[in-house]
Amino acid sequence: MNNSNLHLMRLYLFGLLLFVFTSCLYMRKPPDLIASPSKHFILKVEINSDKSDETKYGCVVLTLYDTSNKEISTFQTGASNCMKWAVNWYPTKDTIILYSSDIGNRAYHLTDKNQLDTISVTKEMDSIAKIIFDKKYAKQ
Repeated sequence: MNNSNLHLMRLYLFGLLLFVFTSCLYMRKPPDLIASPSKHFILKVEINSDKSDETKYGCVVLTLYDTSNKEISTFQTGASNCMKWAVNWYPTKDTIILYSSDIGNRAYHLTDKNQLDTISVTKEMDSIAKIIFDKKYAKQ
């Protein structure tokens, strides 16, 4: 391989790496608060900025509050902010639906012990997850 081709390959690789790193830096800011259909809960969606655990850093975190803004539960989803994702409530239930292009669709509900827990995703939930995702990225 001659110097010209090597230089072009390095330039291409540099451009690709620059694109990947900057796309992760300028990812979508999630909605601050989303009220549940029953109006009994408020969902806060954040991106984990704690670098103490690299496997969770930059991932979507769900925090559930009651109507008096008391924190009920926090859940680390594992969905990376470097990939496209969307989250919202199931339209008629207090179930949270997450569409993630890296971990797939997930659904969460509040247990009797006031902890967010993963539940099985139904075909209807898959359809709703796709609608949530399409709505979020329709303008992009």
